Amino acid sequence: PRAAKAPLNEVLAAGLLALSGWRPGTPLYDPMCGSGTFSTEAALWASGLPVQAGRRHFAFMDWSDFEPDTWREVRAEAMAAIHPVETQIFASDQHPGAVRQTKESLEGADVSSLVELQQTDFFKLEPRTTKGMLLFNPPYGERMDPGDIVGLYKRIGDQLKFHWSGFDAWIISSNDEALRRVGLRPHKRHPVYNGALECRWVGFSMYRGSKADQYKKQ
Repeated sequence: PRAAKAPLNEVLAAGLLALSGWRPGTPLYDPMCGSGTFSTEAALWASGLPVQAGRRHFAFMDWSDFEPDTWREVRAEAMAAIHPVETQIFASDQHPGAVRQTKESLEGADVSSLVELQQTDFFKLEPRTTKGMLLFNPPYGERMDPGDIVGLYKRIGDQLKFHWSGFDAWIISSNDEALRRVGLRPHKRHPVYNGALECRWVGFSMYRGSKADQYKKQ
């Protein structure tokens, strides 16, 4: 059966970005982008745009004591304080429907110009930079054959080891056995909840040099 992903909401994605240590200016890859939540939140962060900056109407505008001139001044000050950070963000997915959803998400947040989006399989994706961070929300296995999910995570780990040396990667999952099969030693592990689902947000580093050579000899 086709893998079923547990989608991320915007608040969780923003929190996971912060926990990962990623900051604007660091190249970011969202190679199983799904609906594009990671990419959208990263682009918003890099853009410096205040939350809901493009929104034209708020409920407080209907209050009897609302002062339009004061609101315009506050908004102008906030927009003038924006300092975008040039950041390379790459989003991709093998499924055309996911690419369409990501495109809609980026356009809805007015950050589509900040993300390079393409339809491609992660296992055929080549790094566009020499360093950076990859973020994954792969299927957890709730609706997949256990053998399929473990095999997928092993393939992700192998791909990271052999093609992404010098990068960091983070994976959110509720499947501990699958996470172990990634075959990389995590440097950070945070317990998080995706809705009611207890998950781990796990960070890995792909080393250059001697440790990378050890992987290739295995």
